Amino acid sequence: MRTGTALLAILLVAPWCGGQVLFEDDFSDGDYEGWYTNLFDAGYEVNGAYRFELSYSGNDQYAMPCRGDLGQVMSQRDYSVVAEVIGHDPTSHVGLEVRFDPESFTGYVFYLNLLAGTYYVLRCDTLAQWESVCPSTPYPGGFDYGTSYWMRLECKQDTLRAKVWEGGPALEPSEWMLEGCDETYYTYGTVCLEVFNKLGDDFDAEFDNIDVTAPSLGLEPGTWARIKASSAE
Repeated sequence: MRTGTALLAILLVAPWCGGQVLFEDDFSDGDYEGWYTNLFDAGYEVNGAYRFELSYSGNDQYAMPCRGDLGQVMSQRDYSVVAEVIGHDPTSHVGLEVRFDPESFTGYVFYLNLLAGTYYVLRCDTLAQWESVCPSTPYPGGFDYGTSYWMRLECKQDTLRAKVWEGGPALEPSEWMLEGCDETYYTYGTVCLEVFNKLGDDFDAEFDNIDVTAPSLGLEPGTWARIKASSAE
């Protein structure tokens, strides 16, 4: 039996099992009901394009709306978050946070540094103290204002994994671009969107197509590509 045939036979016995949807929001209802926005004095609105817009005019401020599938809290400690984001000049950072505690400002965050053209994952111990989980990595060609990027951050036990790409959900890379381990915060926490400008100027960014799922119980997406390649041999 060829390798590819054997692998396909295994799949018939152990079918794919995708992750359970915990919550999602594409803002098509025209509001951001369910998101808690009382962390900072930023502007929060769903605009005419039905995107959740986070903005501020002032100095050294953040926008950090949070939510879970049980009000402000997640029902599970392991989950995967995907979102579409568009940053506008002069925003410096956009991010996704998981296992976040709004009172202590602890958890994990996946940042796109729009100014530097890099992305990375941090562990936050306070608002002003953090440690690297996944090192800063250059994005090919850097990031452009007004361009749609897709971000995914997954927390699964002590493992944090992330990826960023362009072109919509169908073009999501099969491989993770960042992966690191940290066992400090294995909590339920909350999912949080974040925008700020490290230069202290105005910021503005839009989020859409938020989808939070339990991590897949089946094969990694890259496994399918390898099985297909093997079956063709």
